[in-house]
Amino acid sequence: MTDMNTATPPPETTLQSGSRSSGKAANKRETVDMEELVSDFGYMSVNATTRDFFGFTTMMSFSRLVLSACTGHSISPSSAMQLPPRYSVMPLIHRYLSSIFAILPFFPETSIFMSIDAVYQNKASDFDHWTVNMILAIACSLHSRRRGDTEYKRAEGYVAAALTRADEVLTPGSITGIQAILLLVVYAMLDPAHFDSWYLIGIASRATVDIGLHHEPPKQAVSNKAQLDKRRRVFYCVHALDRSISMVHARAFSFTDESTNVFLPSLPTKSSAYGSPTVGQIWQQPLDFALHLFRLRQLQSSWYQELFQSGRTPLPDPDQYIFGVCDDMRKWAETIPATVSAPIREQFELEALYSYIYALAPTRRSHTISDTARILTFEYCTAYAEKLLPIARNRENAAFYTSHDALRVYFLGNLFIATLRENEEILLDGVPPTLTYIPGPNEPPIPPLPNQSRMDNTSRAINCINQMTGILETYGSRWEQATAMRDTFKDESAPVLTALRQRVGRMTASPEQNNTIPYFEQEQMSALELAALDGGDEWRNALPEANGTDLLMPPY
Repeated sequence: MTDMNTATPPPETTLQSGSRSSGKAANKRETVDMEELVSDFGYMSVNATTRDFFGFTTMMSFSRLVLSACTGHSISPSSAMQLPPRYSVMPLIHRYLSSIFAILPFFPETSIFMSIDAVYQNKASDFDHWTVNMILAIACSLHSRRRGDTEYKRAEGYVAAALTRADEVLTPGSITGIQAILLLVVYAMLDPAHFDSWYLIGIASRATVDIGLHHEPPKQAVSNKAQLDKRRRVFYCVHALDRSISMVHARAFSFTDESTNVFLPSLPTKSSAYGSPTVGQIWQQPLDFALHLFRLRQLQSSWYQELFQSGRTPLPDPDQYIFGVCDDMRKWAETIPATVSAPIREQFELEALYSYIYALAPTRRSHTISDTARILTFEYCTAYAEKLLPIARNRENAAFYTSHDALRVYFLGNLFIATLRENEEILLDGVPPTLTYIPGPNEPPIPPLPNQSRMDNTSRAINCINQMTGILETYGSRWEQATAMRDTFKDESAPVLTALRQRVGRMTASPEQNNTIPYFEQEQMSALELAALDGGDEWRNALPEANGTDLLMPPY
């Protein structure tokens, strides 16, 4: 039995500006739309089981249900763009292949170029038009740096053109329908103002389970190896996106690991590598990068379900379990393929840091935070902010960074502040941490610290908060919700920053009274002793809860 999450998330709370009369008119239109939608749901549920049910009514379609549930601000059909000459779209296709396809290959590369050929030779199906326009929209959005800039408007135009084919491609019961939704999921992560990625990945997950992609098919049911590999690729792309999106929103997964049984896709041989003979080797993307991401999502899925979706019973030895999780993440990070591009390597390294911090965060199953976890949280947060800021400000970055990265920074920033507030002596005063965990021969080691700066921890804390604010500031130019997060984070961090700056002032004015020795400089203590456990302070309440979840929910 598949464990599907059917809880309905809270409605949008963003208010649109406008006159009172226009607001009433908009509310009236929305009410009518919702009444029609509910009526359609009722008709479908009552009549779909009757003997004479032949599908959707004329005014009803699966695509309408999908778009009604997942659309925020609508995109005007009049903004639809005509495709430019073929030569001018090839750089956009390459951008998509190197940034998205390299880690989420839910299409064979050959099919992408076949769709391009068909579109430009006027032999295209609706699915070809949808695929090409959505890929171009994603590629343009990847390069957008400010709401309303040229790339942003081009992306809107390509999406508007794709949506004219929605009724024909957003269909249930087929792999192509899931692939079409996945393109919309990826775009939604880049454009949350228009589409909700969490709703969309839930729909894609439901469709995946409905047609049985979450299980290996019987041998006689699959005609060839390519078809089997296609099923596996689509499933693991759905799985990877569902895990990433659910974690960043601190929500339950759409389906559990226990309900699935699918082998990872196989690496293609040189003779069967995807590629088009007309475009040459530059377009042939290796699958090992995607496989490495799939393995990461498998690891994250396992410990996220254990820590956040397995009740409230405390773990018998939370430190041993969490350090085991961190050790698994360390091994994953150390086996990043050597051939991976520099932008994707940076992205993978950030994923590892994010996973460390997420696993170390307080939960109902590991609510007592040890000194070791506090130290590691401090170190990993500072490393994450320092690494992401230049990437966020780089206009030419070639990896898949989305609005969800702003949500991650907001969560990590609040966790960092809460850690500082409750653990000043250990993190800033150089007080030796309490040692209660010494790993045995068959127990996981204490997680490694990243490369540390020789700067004092007070100044490092100030830099980290400023860097996180700067990241949210940069992302706020692209995504409106990041601006709201930046403002909230600045308000929440202001008292902490003031106290930290006063501390720096005292240290500068009276250096002889400053006995602070950063813990990583205490040569008299071993590396093992410097990592500690169970300081006894309860700081879980420093992290506000929302909707019954263990982690800080991003504001909407």
